[in-house]
Amino acid sequence: MDLVIQIQAIIMLKRKSSFSEGARMIAGHRQRESIDKIVKSLIADPAVIAVFLKGSIAKEQDDDYSDVDLYCMVTETLIHDFLHRRLMHLEKYKSMVFVEEVNFVAPQIVAVFEDGLHFDLYTVTEKSLVCTGEVKALYDPTQMLRDYQNEGFYIDTESIQQLLDELTFNLLEFDAAYNRNDLIWASRLASHMTGTLSLILRAIKDPQNGKLGMKRLSQYLSDDEHEKFSAIMDGIGPSDLHNGLVQILAFIDELVLTYALSMKHEAFYHMMSEQIRKSVYENEVVKPSKSE
Repeated sequence: MDLVIQIQAIIMLKRKSSFSEGARMIAGHRQRESIDKIVKSLIADPAVIAVFLKGSIAKEQDDDYSDVDLYCMVTETLIHDFLHRRLMHLEKYKSMVFVEEVNFVAPQIVAVFEDGLHFDLYTVTEKSLVCTGEVKALYDPTQMLRDYQNEGFYIDTESIQQLLDELTFNLLEFDAAYNRNDLIWASRLASHMTGTLSLILRAIKDPQNGKLGMKRLSQYLSDDEHEKFSAIMDGIGPSDLHNGLVQILAFIDELVLTYALSMKHEAFYHMMSEQIRKSVYENEVVKPSKSE
């Protein structure tokens, strides 16, 4: 057999072996099949030097509803040409009903296949790889991920203080909208506040993943916290907004007291808290009937 052919056969055998070892623990039929077909196509691409997973599958927290976060590390000098081949690799699984190119942490294709599977394909180089989140290597013959250190999604104490300040300023905006009777906008502001509140909660309960906020937050809350936060979420619609905001304020007060949180603008918070409560009770009136 020609020496070149022998070498190529050995390389492909090594590639297949490397992939199969990493893929064994992946759950979910659609996810497993899509990863199998797409990765086999990717590792045959001359630009590809490593393939790995992030997200819930990498953390082995996935289920049948999980999306796929697949990362492809390519040679720096070959990335431009590779980007034009991404759709070809994705189509090895199934036809796509939705495709969009974005670039937040890296060049990314957001795809939805005809079976409804959401699949994100990221393209990185050794230099551009951001070390946040756990990884599951599927193909890494040259050990490009050997020194990968997960920096996590950490929120520090100073950032918690900044989030509390952001909440306080949102109260000012809410008060103006509520007093104008612009309840749809006020409800949206209240929703934004619950998002900020979830970041603070996650930073307290699960500091390493603080920036994930509401995602899987419920598993870190006590029964009492879960009940109260759920009641807040139920109460921030326009029709019940007065109750929702009073609950938000009570929840913030309890958090600050329980976890000894520091506020940079504490006086401003107490001023707005008192003003919101006053506005809520002054504006809580019976809506006129349709006949009126």
